[in-house]
Amino acid sequence: MTWPAANRKADDHSGATAAVDLAGRMTNRIQVSTDALAAYPDAVERGFGMAVDFGIVVTLSPVAHFATATSKNYTPANTRNF
Repeated sequence: MTWPAANRKADDHSGATAAVDLAGRMTNRIQVSTDALAAYPDAVERGFGMAVDFGIVVTLSPVAHFATATSKNYTPANTRNF
């Protein structure tokens, strides 16, 4: 697994560097899922071209959950498949 320690900025090239490194070590088509950072789709395309199944995981959390700072209960986020 490639895991660079870098800033998470939309203009940062560390994601592309990691994708190129990872793609160079894979022998088969793989699946890659990321969070919604804007730099990731381009980084994955630079590293893998079209030889990857790529998806973005979007997590939705209810606004009310953040408003109740006294709540100590974990509330799992809602996810949707697209």
